[in-house]
Amino acid sequence: MAPFIRRLGNMGFKKIESEELEYGSDDFVRGHPEPELSPEAVRARLKELALASRKELCGSKTRRSDV
Repeated sequence: MAPFIRRLGNMGFKKIESEELEYGSDDFVRGHPEPELSPEAVRARLKELALASRKELCGSKTRRSDV
């Protein structure tokens, strides 16, 4: 279940507080397979993913003091 929920987050869905497993997105329209995203929304999401990726890469590097 966790990978599915993570994927929802990657697609811009947010958890709705009123229900335990209910998610929603302002960009999702029922009956349309792909959300209609403005160019600004796409750029913002790509920037967000790039920053998260950089943080993950920087956090995974280990320092070795005795080489």
